[in-house]
Parts: sequence; structure tokens; C-alpha cells
Amino acid sequence: NKNSLFLSCLLFFNPFLWLMGNRYMPDLLGLSLLVGGLYFFLLCIKNKSKKNLILFGLFVGLLSGVRISYLPFFLSAIYLFFNVKKSIFFIYSSFCFFLIWFIPWICITDLQELINVAINDSQGHFFRWGGTIFSENSTWFVRFNKILESLLSDSFGMWWIGRHWLTALNSLFLFCFALIAFITSIFNLFHIRKEIIIIFCSFILYFIWVFLFQNIVYKPRHLMPFIPLICVFFTIGFNTIYQKINSTLIKRFIYIALIPYCMISFKLTYQHTYESAISQAAKYISNDQSKKIVIISHELMNYYFSKTLDGNFIYLNSSSFHNKLNYYYENNFRIISTVKLSSKNYNLVNQSSFFHNPYVNKLWSNLSLYEYKQ
Repeated sequence: NKNSLFLSCLLFFNPFLWLMGNRYMPDLLGLSLLVGGLYFFLLCIKNKSKKNLILFGLFVGLLSGVRISYLPFFLSAIYLFFNVKKSIFFIYSSFCFFLIWFIPWICITDLQELINVAINDSQGHFFRWGGTIFSENSTWFVRFNKILESLLSDSFGMWWIGRHWLTALNSLFLFCFALIAFITSIFNLFHIRKEIIIIFCSFILYFIWVFLFQNIVYKPRHLMPFIPLICVFFTIGFNTIYQKINSTLIKRFIYIALIPYCMISFKLTYQHTYESAISQAAKYISNDQSKKIVIISHELMNYYFSKTLDGNFIYLNSSSFHNKLNYYYENNFRIISTVKLSSKNYNLVNQSSFFHNPYVNKLWSNLSLYEYKQ
């Protein structure tokens, strides 16, 4: 029907999902498993049949191997454990489908090595480089603001400071659908069913999880589970207009709302074929065939450079930073830094800047290189 067609278009032309697909990341497959699990979770709430519980366990077990950071979404599944006899099917199913990917991983990696990697990555994610409240200096206001930007601007091509005027037109159309959906939901407030409350709790729990423990400042992809929900919300507004208004002209006009949405999606997808700022910077450095090059940057950025460039690397904030820097500088090495060094001690000979559209990739969209030499 018209309602399903509009929802399909919102999902198909969603700019963020297109970009995720182009990057070959596990997020899109993880989102598919989450939506599939959500469907059978709803069925389990209505009817805790053996079949529904097993299929729900299938999606949860596979999701844990594809995108483990999505698992907190299903913390509300504790509701199923109120019926212990039936919930055992969900536990067995989840465990079996968990083993499908976990056992081969142990065979390939080795159990002890796997444990060491898990401990190291967990500590790193939460306390060093994961962008959580423990490792990122951004305030809670900044984190909440970035969530809004990710959901509205990144996910649906809506307007944000510095964006093209076409995104404002897209925002106008989508805002109208959202407003009508909100009003419709208010009138239906007293008819909320049990499964809607439980699913709402799932999204609240996931929101708390990403707000505290995910890198939402630089990586909007952690908000992807909200995209299908928001699409459904927009569709409620669309469906209300289509059902309540008899004007053929208005019914045709609301389909025009997809035009700016699609144009933004195609433009962002095309821009994804351009080189990122850090890729441009790496190519710029590689043009110098000299082996006497030293690159100074943060750990993650230096990791990228080390995979694409030959040279010496100094990590910022390392204990031996100043000793290594002075050694290379005194021996007339070409020093390239992503941060500005003291002009009193080091001679700046060149500065280069590189850019890409931050709505294609938030990470290092604006990067400067500072070159020093005696």
C-alpha cells in the first residue's frame, strides 16, 4: 500500500545506509539482524511460542558476532524470563547460534589469544580510545548535541549549521510528517499496548548505552538502530495525511517530499568516491621519496599512516616524545606533525590543509600538516 511504499523509499534512499553499504562495514548487516530480532521479539511478547523464541534467539546469537555493541538494545528481553519454562528455548537458541561463529573463531585465533585481545580491546574501548565518557573530553551537552546531529542531519539529510539550502527544504517536509505523527500519537496515548512500551524501553536502554559508552562524537553509525524507528514515525505522519485528506493534488504533492531527500542521498554517495582528508595527507607525504621522514600524531592516526607510509613515527604524549623529536630534528629529518609545535624550538617551513565533507565521514574531516626542518 501507499504507506509501505513511502516507508520503503525512506529506507532505500536513506543517505546514511547508502554510505554504510559503500564502506562494507558490519553495521548494515548488524542493523538487519537487529530489525529481524526486533520483529520476533514483538512476536514473543504477544505469543511466547517455541518457534518465536527460537527464531528470536537465532537473531540475537548471530547479532552478537556481527555487531556486539547492538546487544544492549535487547536488554528489555528480560521480560521473557518471567516465564522461565518458555524462555529456556530462547536461551538455548541464542547460545547455539552464538557458538556457530564463536567456535570457528577460537579455532582460528586460539582461546588464550582471544581472551587477551578481548581484555585489551575492552579496556581500550572504555578507557583509552573508544570515545566513551571515560576516554572523551566532550561534555554531556556536546554528546547530546552530536546525537541530534547524527539522527537528523547525518541519517536523514536534514539541515544543520553550514549545510546546503536543499537540506532545509528536506527538513521542512520531514518536520511536517513528524509533527502530524506526534499529534496522532498523542491522541492514541491511552491505547498504548504492552509490546509498544517494552520496545520503547529497548530504545531508551540503547540510547543510554550509546550516550555513555560509544563514540557518538565522531561516529554517527552507532545511532543506526534508531533509523528504522524514525522512518516508521515519519510514515505515520505520511499515512495520516494520505488517509485524512481527500485532495488528489495534496496526495501527489507529498510524494514530492522525497525529491530533495533522494538528491541529498545521491550527492553524499557520490562524494564518498572522493579521497578522505587523511588519505589526501598520506598521498601528500608519500610524494617525498626521502627516507628521512618523521611523522608525529596521535596513536590512531599514526596507526593509519604506518599502514600506508614508510617512515619513522612518534606518538604524541609518549614518555620519550621530546627526546625522539630533538634527535630527529638535530639530524635534519623532515618532521611532519598533525599538531603545531613550538615556534621557539622548531622551524616551521610549510603548512598544508586537507578537507572532505564531514557528512560523508566525521573522522578527521579537516586535517592540517605542519612541516619542520632545520
